[in-house]
Amino acid sequence: MTRPFLAAALALNAAFAFGQAPDTKIPDAFGDRALVVALHTMLENTTGAEPWTNSEVKYTIPGTAVSAKLVGTNIVILISLTPYLSPTEGLVIVTQQQVWIRNAEGAIRYQTTLNTVNVKYGESVTFYPLGMEAKGRAPIRVEVVISRYQPGQAPQAGAGAAADMHASPEAGAPPAKP
Repeated sequence: MTRPFLAAALALNAAFAFGQAPDTKIPDAFGDRALVVALHTMLENTTGAEPWTNSEVKYTIPGTAVSAKLVGTNIVILISLTPYLSPTEGLVIVTQQQVWIRNAEGAIRYQTTLNTVNVKYGESVTFYPLGMEAKGRAPIRVEVVISRYQPGQAPQAGAGAAADMHASPEAGAPPAKP
């Protein structure tokens, strides 16, 4: 990954928005089907300082998407997660990642990926919207944990990665020149 691209990627503002406003009360009719989606985002700091992190919790039901959006000066990342019940006592998560990057010349590069992954309740899935460097570092990491809703129990984001969903290798490459 080139330094200008990394600098642009890490120039993200501390904005992490969801497609739906968080709600701490689940309607009684959905309580037995409700899911808790905990997201933990980390942006590496190129200066060696502590990384920027953000944790959010969202509630949904199977088949209904939850979206997370990161917005920066030269980049926008949108991740949509739709959990479905799996016949094997877990979940199938369908994800779409969309990344828009403006390079130094002002050209915009767009990339989208669509993935599915089978997970158990409470298992962690990690996304790397900009891919990973050869040394295994990722400038942006989004960790997702989906669990069953339990009234009165506070969910936690960032429990450790048990299953990784990597963006395609091209996601970590600098924007192509037109």
